[in-house]
Amino acid sequence: MMYVLPMILGRTYDLRTHTVGVDLFSQKDIKEPRVIQETFYNSNFKTIETSSDVKEILDINGDLSLNIKAGTFTIGGFGAYVKSSVQTQNSVDILIKVRFRTISESLPFYIKPVPMWKTMGKTNLGTHYVQSILYGGDLIACIRFKALNSEDLQEIRATITSSISAGNVLDLVGEGKGIFSFI
Repeated sequence: MMYVLPMILGRTYDLRTHTVGVDLFSQKDIKEPRVIQETFYNSNFKTIETSSDVKEILDINGDLSLNIKAGTFTIGGFGAYVKSSVQTQNSVDILIKVRFRTISESLPFYIKPVPMWKTMGKTNLGTHYVQSILYGGDLIACIRFKALNSEDLQEIRATITSSISAGNVLDLVGEGKGIFSFI
């Protein structure tokens, strides 16, 4: 397996060729980045009725959604769900999105690039450089409730809708019995 250089503060990247370039700043200068606490947590969930619901909760525009579904653009994570978000028979999906951030590290405003950076050549420099790194993540989960028979699907939808409205979505997991099963 080929080793890929990590993207660190001050390192260049070429968007045209998707290759990592050189470091614009000395290692000594980037050892003490500006650190900002950006503790942030956000979660939302939605009962999925249409592909528009998926685009809304995942914050994906229409063109991107169509390209993912058509297979002209490949994306992991969010995109995998968009591509497979066809309504399955006798089931109800609840899509959950959690986003969190912890800190950001940025290049200090006072540091200067290495003196000879202009002589490094366009092929080595790249088109962009890493000025900040934001730590955190996104989690996408789908809870699917499958009806044991098609007649019970509306009752399942009503139970889910009422639990979501009351803010008790997690209680639904314990109710996965009787007329529907939790997958």
